[in-house]
Formats: sequence, structure tokens, C-alpha cells
Amino acid sequence: MTHTAPDTDTDTDTDTDTDPRPAGGYDTTSAGADSAIVDVERQFMALSASFRQTMREQAAQMALQPAGYRVLVEIVTTGSSGASELAETLGFDKGALSRQLSVLESLGLVTRERDPMDGRAVVIRATPDAVARVQQIRNDARDAFHERLATWPPHDLEELVRLLGNLS
Repeated sequence: MTHTAPDTDTDTDTDTDTDPRPAGGYDTTSAGADSAIVDVERQFMALSASFRQTMREQAAQMALQPAGYRVLVEIVTTGSSGASELAETLGFDKGALSRQLSVLESLGLVTRERDPMDGRAVVIRATPDAVARVQQIRNDARDAFHERLATWPPHDLEELVRLLGNLS
């Protein structure tokens, strides 16, 4: 007898003599739960690797390193920022952020100006070209993500939302 992956929509006659997993797919004993948690960890690592690859590809579209692209996306998202706030938000030290900002400025993607309210502070803004390019890249990525999830049955999407909500 050949076993195929159960279809969760119609799996009502699974042969439990040859498949030790319950209908949910995992053994609920401590060892089974540990195995399931390891599988979840692996899937999150794979998802994280996929996200990093996507960020590298998006950065390459702007001829940037991923760290520089991450800085630029944050500036585009916030509209403008001070260097200290930006460094804290991104988890960068000020030296690393300064190097990234120098690259972005030399490429004409950001400007640094004195804050009119506090002459000691610097305000960083994305140029209109940078905003348009980042928005296009992000829109394309969002469209691809939407197309991928649009093939899922609605109940699977609802279940994903529920399960992710349980993690937060």
C-alpha cells in the first residue's frame, strides 16, 4: 500500500495502522511534540533564509548591500529620521550606520540636513528617486507574495493567521 500526503480537506479515511501520526499530523506525546517543535524551528529558519535572499535580491536591484538597503527602506518608511533614532531602530552602531549613510548619500539616495529645530542634529531623508524605486521594489515583492498566497484555500490562510497570532 502506497501512502501519499494526506489532503487535509478530505482525509477522513486515513489508515491509522500504517501511519502512527494522529489526524493533525504529529504525535502528541512529549517526544512527538519535541519533534514537531524542531520541525517548526526548521521551517522558521528556512523562512528566514528565504527572507534574507529576497532582501539581497531587492538590494541588488538598487546596487546596494543588504544593510544599506535595509537602512534605505527604513528611511523611506519613516519619511525622515535622525541618525540616533535610525541606529536604534535598526540595531546598528553609529559607525556602521554612518558608513551606510555615506554610501546612500554618494549614490544620491538620501540627503543629510541640519535639523532646523536643533542645529546639532541631522535629519536624514530619502530622495524622491529613492522613494519611488524602493516603493516599486516593495510593491513588486508584495504582488508576488499575494500571488503565491492567492493559490491557498481561504481556510488555510485563516489558519495561518490564527497560528501566527498565537506566537505573538
